[in-house]
Amino acid sequence: MAGFTVEIEGQCVASSACEEGIAPWTGPASVTLLSEKEGAWQRSWKNTTGNATMMLGDKLTTRYGTEEADHEWGGANESRAWEVRCDNQAAKFAGCVVSQYIPTFEVKSKYSEARQFIGMVQASMSSHPGWEGKGQPLTRESDDKVAQKNRDIVCDSTFKPSPSTPKPTQCDEFPFAKSKQSGAQQGVTSGKVCQQYPS
Repeated sequence: MAGFTVEIEGQCVASSACEEGIAPWTGPASVTLLSEKEGAWQRSWKNTTGNATMMLGDKLTTRYGTEEADHEWGGANESRAWEVRCDNQAAKFAGCVVSQYIPTFEVKSKYSEARQFIGMVQASMSSHPGWEGKGQPLTRESDDKVAQKNRDIVCDSTFKPSPSTPKPTQCDEFPFAKSKQSGAQQGVTSGKVCQQYPS
């Protein structure tokens, strides 16, 4: 395996505001039989206001003697799966997201009542909010004042717990108050028009 090397080159396309940190390794790195080569590459958005969309990419070059082969992924010619959007418009701090990535929120098994409640709501509503493969994903409401208003409308004074519900009882809602799909943001003016699920 003498003479076998790998080299990586990073790409930030369509934005001068993309800053690349130190490469995972410097120059062509030797690789021996059954060895591994790994590392992290930090990229950041240099601006703190406005927004930018960037396509990240990498080019891996392998060499053995006089032979050379390249493999590229991401970059300008790939799908939007490699697109990163950065802005300071969702919260007071700037940040970046991979727009096409949809995270999955998992309710831990120790919260079995919450899991059951969410499952019943998702199944019974025709839009199946947040149900992967059946409904649209929930989107976050970053404004705490709006989220509190959502909660105050759905969990208002009309909430009456079912007598069969063990104490202590509380009003919980789904879709969550901190989502843009909250009942209050869909036109609900009072929790009394909402379906109640005792758990």
